[in-house]
Amino acid sequence: MTPVEFKERLSRWPGTSFMHIEWELHNNQYEIYATGDCHFTRSRLFLCRVPTERQSRTLTSNFREWLPRINRILRKEKKKYS
Repeated sequence: MTPVEFKERLSRWPGTSFMHIEWELHNNQYEIYATGDCHFTRSRLFLCRVPTERQSRTLTSNFREWLPRINRILRKEKKKYS
């Protein structure tokens, strides 16, 4: 997933502020989620599934690096259209 695809995925949920990236093992595959809060509930957005822990750690690291920058862009875009 590229930063542009990551931004597109997060922008589909404008009411949720995603603040963390986490992964978990499920059925022998690693699933990566963006987590955040929306109206006093915790939200989890599925991002992708990978077969190895190494890949999950690499992608999680990338997503964590991109998340603050993407959040800033999305906030600016939201203000522009408000």
